[in-house]
Amino acid sequence: MNFGDRSTPSAALAPAWADLATTATDFRRHYAALGYNEQAPAPLVSTVDPTVRFIGSTISVLKSFILDDSIPGPGVFLIQPSLRTRNLERLLDEKAASTSPSFFVHLGTLSPPDFLEQAAFDGWKFFMEHCAARGAHAVMRISSQDRDLLAVARHLPGAEIEVDGEPDQHYRHQFGMKEAAGRNLNWGVRQADSRIANVGNLVIIENSRGGIGVEVVMGLSHLIAGIFGLRHPIMASPAAAAVTIKSVDEIKFADALVVCCVLADAELRPTGRGRGRTMRGYLQALAMLRHKCGISFDDLERAAAYLLSGPKSSVIASAIRRYLEMYDEYTALGAGYLDNATLLREYSQQISP
Repeated sequence: MNFGDRSTPSAALAPAWADLATTATDFRRHYAALGYNEQAPAPLVSTVDPTVRFIGSTISVLKSFILDDSIPGPGVFLIQPSLRTRNLERLLDEKAASTSPSFFVHLGTLSPPDFLEQAAFDGWKFFMEHCAARGAHAVMRISSQDRDLLAVARHLPGAEIEVDGEPDQHYRHQFGMKEAAGRNLNWGVRQADSRIANVGNLVIIENSRGGIGVEVVMGLSHLIAGIFGLRHPIMASPAAAAVTIKSVDEIKFADALVVCCVLADAELRPTGRGRGRTMRGYLQALAMLRHKCGISFDDLERAAAYLLSGPKSSVIASAIRRYLEMYDEYTALGAGYLDNATLLREYSQQISP
């Protein structure tokens, strides 16, 4: 996938696009200089975490350090492409607005529990440097129940602190680890309309015996969108250079298109079970949203080819187009005519003629 190696055609988004291309590099330099050990990203189709089908966060990759009780000080860090497919329901629901993209790049660290203060300071310093560079107003959100996190927050410079501004579940995390849960301090950016755009979290990970790790996580596009006051994080992603994104339906279309490209690039097929079923769901959401946004097949194919990289980008883009063309033909005949087996066979032949 292309992550910012071409310029955006929109002058309004050009500064954000420039930051997108450099912020991941800044993150790597920041943590490497502090002595954190960089970890290699995992394939998006999960092979390291049996509890998930796709890697949805950095902790899916880093939690092996927790399970082995081997987190080195001051910590490890990772830049991880991530996919959270629960967004698919929102894409299909005409009344639901998408608040976060399905696919995004996650910036994360993991430190031993006794490095809480240092992990908080190191993460906050990175966050604040990027906020200050663009004049953004940083906000911390926290529960009054979490006195340890509140004490940490009060020692971090330069932010507004909001206490109990959200329901209790906003400050709690669940992990795919037995008995493990998290309490978090949320980092965000105050927008011109006073709402707070979520950017990331400082999380104390613990079990019944106490703390077992400290996590700092930020979404790359969430950070850039928050700083620049963009309506949605996908507007600070490569999708914004591939398609016009203004309406809610265009946000959803861009989301579906990116996921279809990502899963096709990972060599999945739109089958009726497992990960393939997820791909099929996103392709069919893309078909619906293409109609709602009035996007031609030619423009869709060009956008898909732009988002993809590698020698098969045009082949994959063409296969996605052909699947959608056939899906339209079947749905025009009525629900009883939808033949998923034929759609899969046609897609597979396009990918591997």
